[in-house]
Amino acid sequence: MDPLFLVIVAIAALTGYVWYKGSNESQTLIVAATDTMERIFQPMDTEYVNIGGTVGYHFTYTLNPPFTRLEGTITTVPRHALFYLPIALWLFKREDLLLFTVYCDHLEVGLGYVVEASRYESGHIPIEDRERLSTTPVHRDTGEYLLLWYNPLIRDRLSGVFAQLSDTALESFVHFGYYGQQAYLAVTVNPAQPGLPQTIRELAAVFTQLAERDV
Repeated sequence: MDPLFLVIVAIAALTGYVWYKGSNESQTLIVAATDTMERIFQPMDTEYVNIGGTVGYHFTYTLNPPFTRLEGTITTVPRHALFYLPIALWLFKREDLLLFTVYCDHLEVGLGYVVEASRYESGHIPIEDRERLSTTPVHRDTGEYLLLWYNPLIRDRLSGVFAQLSDTALESFVHFGYYGQQAYLAVTVNPAQPGLPQTIRELAAVFTQLAERDV
């Protein structure tokens, strides 16, 4: 039998296997993460919009007070793409991400962020007017982080919030944003981490504390 033919068949079989296995892994991750979100936030209504098959989903939840709604996006690395996956991971530094924004009835006016220091310094966390923000470094056993702030009151509030997150929760943590004037809180986490349920649970408690404090 022609060796070239065997090579082509082998590549086709491997590509099919990787597509099937990778798609299933990404879908399992998405289902687990969104089930966790629903279980913890207990939405009154949900809406999901698919993004390109196993790439991910946009979703919107209608929430009970002191929140109004939650808007989120979950995206996964291209596990199903045999040849593109290494490029995505090594060249573009792609990773599984869960981003969500919780809108509140009211928040105290102010702006601030908590971010991983390495991600901030590499520019992977897009933050506007970063040159106008004051910076406070924070060390935790899980790594180095930065508090970015205009108002010392917001700095102190974010510092208190961050201190409440456990090391398990911080394994999934990427970014937290406080947008008081627009009355919303934004978070980015890695949904592939096994501690994700605890991360979401602790963040939900922090959100409730921030929102109810300002009512």
